[in-house]
Amino acid sequence: MTDKVFWRPITLGLLLFTSLLLLGGCAHLSDADIRNNLTGSWLVVQPPLDKAGLKITYKISPNGDFTREIFMSHEGFRGVDMTGTWQIRDGYLIETIQFMSLRRNEKLPKVARSKIVHANSRELYSIPDGATEIETLRKVTN
Repeated sequence: MTDKVFWRPITLGLLLFTSLLLLGGCAHLSDADIRNNLTGSWLVVQPPLDKAGLKITYKISPNGDFTREIFMSHEGFRGVDMTGTWQIRDGYLIETIQFMSLRRNEKLPKVARSKIVHANSRELYSIPDGATEIETLRKVTN
């Protein structure tokens, strides 16, 4: 009786662990899958930005070119503040910035890398190199 009680939790634990591994493997998209899902408009989802009245939207073309549009409700400003290209390579989002309106002294082109933590057809979670917080993008349109 004692042996059955001991092995039951271990068996259930192994079954649960194996199931999570299988689900995790199925949910992870390849670089090519992520690249194919990029085209469209993506909203930066960060609660502190929302509270400050700031809305940032990336518009990605099929070849990876992007424009970043910013909307500041407290100032009534709306416009493109950044352009460049996005690439997906080895699980990273690589952003090459060609134009920035807000940081005119920035040396361009500038390359920024973010490790993709999770991605699907509607959301992309990444952590920029040197940062610890996850950035969330949610697809608005195709």
